[in-house]
Amino acid sequence: MDVPIEKLKRLRFRGEPAWNDKPLYRVLTRSGDDFFVDASESRVHFHGELGAFSPFLSEIAKLERHDPDQNVWRIQLKNGTCIHAGIKQDGLELHPAMGPSKVSLSWSLIVRMEPATMEAPLAVSNSSKSQSHFYSNDHQRTVKEEAARSWLQ
Repeated sequence: MDVPIEKLKRLRFRGEPAWNDKPLYRVLTRSGDDFFVDASESRVHFHGELGAFSPFLSEIAKLERHDPDQNVWRIQLKNGTCIHAGIKQDGLELHPAMGPSKVSLSWSLIVRMEPATMEAPLAVSNSSKSQSHFYSNDHQRTVKEEAARSWLQ
């Protein structure tokens, strides 16, 4: 059946929420993209005064942009080492937790990158029981909203 897209008010997809127990990083871009990447497969290629290095995101405890307009990042590795370096121009090899196998981004598009978890909700609400087999991202939205509030502090 052909239905013109302008006549649709809402699309619903059948399925169950998918939760990922791998180490994840949350990536937020200037254009508003907000997605999770597999930290054990995603690398960032840095260059700095001490040379070049390419850790997996799973090896990075904290990654902060030192200057919002420049390519200077403060990298804190899980072993406690702190380094200031820039991301190479094509230095982001990000593998989303779900979706395409690889995403290529410029460092200038990245607003924030941080370790994250994709937690399954502890209890199923009555509203989700009545709409069984339809995917709801309400829990994920709540987690992201709470994290966004912490960023403002």
